[in-house]
Amino acid sequence: MKVSEEQISVGKQLALFHQHLFQFAAALETNLFKYVGSTLAKNLQRDKNRFALTSDPVTEKSVSHYCDAMNLENTPFKQGFRLWGAKPWDNDQSIQENLNRFNDSIQRFVKCAAIEGLDGFVLETPKQTVESHQIQLYIDEKTFSVMKEESNKRDFFIIRYVER
Repeated sequence: MKVSEEQISVGKQLALFHQHLFQFAAALETNLFKYVGSTLAKNLQRDKNRFALTSDPVTEKSVSHYCDAMNLENTPFKQGFRLWGAKPWDNDQSIQENLNRFNDSIQRFVKCAAIEGLDGFVLETPKQTVESHQIQLYIDEKTFSVMKEESNKRDFFIIRYVER
């Protein structure tokens, strides 16, 4: 977005886009759903294997593992909160290699957290492998905090946006 424009969430931007699209289609007396259906079918065929190598931070296992292990009601995150998660820990890599591998996802979270209303980013690690200060190096500590939660089998580090 331009610096002069109000920052709004992606969801709100999409809603406005769809509103304008439907108004435009109505003005042209066009069946928009006919064209959307054929475009989706074409794109599904084209993209069926396209995103296999990328990860979605909303559906990463670290989020569900955290919620299960911590019994979500006992955490700062209640139902309805929005969490992103890191890729799974790779036991064949060093601590530093794993943290570097998480960096792109952490930086995406840092950019999106306030605008998108995200409540936390979950990193799942083996017990007593990583300390909070190692993760704090990847974020601005004036804007984000790192909280450590422990379960019987794993440690969870939650990066949270600190509202100012």
